Amino acid sequence: RNLRNGLTFADNFDVKIKQVTCRPDTELIVLTAEPRRVKEVVVRRAISDTYFIVDSFGWKYDSSGNVVIKAGFTGSPPATTDVKLDLIIHFG
Repeated sequence: RNLRNGLTFADNFDVKIKQVTCRPDTELIVLTAEPRRVKEVVVRRAISDTYFIVDSFGWKYDSSGNVVIKAGFTGSPPATTDVKLDLIIHFG
């Protein structure tokens, strides 16, 4: 009922909703110097004119404490292809 009345996912949970542009199988920093601890990073959707589907996804902290993601897509898009992803970053 709350969602129908205008509350959003971000209103109810400790999350950050973020859209990023990444390249297939290439690491991308999505958060730097975040004081809160990341619990998980979830892909909501891939946004592409050629309808790429995310078939692999992972995230980690790098040696500098940045949150880094890496995604692979169906259809083996060229490594120079930019793909937008909507992410949900959960803190906890």
